[in-house]
Amino acid sequence: MKLKKLTVCLLAAVLSFSAFAPAAQAVETTTPITTDSTQGIVPGEAASFTPEASSFTSYTVTLPAGAESVIQEINMEHAGYIYIPMSIAGTEKGITAQLYSDASCTEKTGYSKYLSSGTLEATLSAPITKAGTYYLQFTYKGTNSDVAVTISPYCYNSETRKINVKEDVYSFSGNNELLYHEISIPKTGYIKVAADSDNYVGSTYVTLYNSKKEACSNSVYLSNTSKGGVTYFAVKKGTYYIALKGTSSNISHLNYSFTAVSEKSGSSKKKAIAISKGKTAKGVVQSEDSIEKYDYYKIKLTKKQVLSLTITAKSCDQLKFKVIPASSKLTIFGDTIRIYDSNKVSFKSKDKFPAGTYYIQVEKGSKTTSGYYTIKFN
Repeated sequence: MKLKKLTVCLLAAVLSFSAFAPAAQAVETTTPITTDSTQGIVPGEAASFTPEASSFTSYTVTLPAGAESVIQEINMEHAGYIYIPMSIAGTEKGITAQLYSDASCTEKTGYSKYLSSGTLEATLSAPITKAGTYYLQFTYKGTNSDVAVTISPYCYNSETRKINVKEDVYSFSGNNELLYHEISIPKTGYIKVAADSDNYVGSTYVTLYNSKKEACSNSVYLSNTSKGGVTYFAVKKGTYYIALKGTSSNISHLNYSFTAVSEKSGSSKKKAIAISKGKTAKGVVQSEDSIEKYDYYKIKLTKKQVLSLTITAKSCDQLKFKVIPASSKLTIFGDTIRIYDSNKVSFKSKDKFPAGTYYIQVEKGSKTTSGYYTIKFN
């Protein structure tokens, strides 16, 4: 048995859509493998989850004639999921490739792949449960000449790590496992979270957690929905975690953006903030707010007229907007506007309302609802 040592810098799987992947270059197997973390996913349709092997550095493993086994050490810096595209120009006999987690090659990880004169290319894939050294073993018999196997290993991370705004992140998560992504929020506002996966059989859910990794949102289903894999959460200054969970093992794609919001709302009718005609009020509803906590605004009709409002909401659930007349003698039918997820609604009264003051009460649809809203008095 011949043993070779090779060091792999595990692809951190924090990948940029704008990344340029240079052509692969073969190097000696004694040279450590270093995969540039900005290489990998090729920009294209549906954010392709299957990158070309040429996106990564390639290495040649030589299988000497007359030998029966060659072991290539691969050092992994993170837990995750490894892919090893392999190719040969030809061979007299079949070659079996298998990844192991131990030097004696008894503990298999993933399934083996077979190369032959009829199968010149194959991709071996396997879960990496923890950082450390793994062993890629090639077994073969009866070759009269050396065989050169070209490998282009890359790996998706499955560990908690910090990500930046508008950074495209690719990760691996096991069945029903939570995968945490740490984010830092500079001030009050809201985040837009987009996520999808390569496994269309399973489902992908996203949940927002606080700095203590306590859930501060409901679990939002993002796969194959009309929302297009997007949801929104209100946030304050501090540390949060965006957690993804799939109902089957998959590679997930995630990014988020942040928008600061300077809000001013009243906590009661007496403290309601006035909205002048033609103006827009902005606000956020935090997940930690009590479901009985309301934001209040007021508008004034100087004469009998139709009441017209334009309301937008971006949330992880439902926000309610209730129009309440100051006069107890007036009753409004259909006084509540409900907006789910992200939407824009125009409210226009069927009849003219008497002159006077009207309040707009903003409330959460559930205990864990959070989001952003705007109210315009037309």
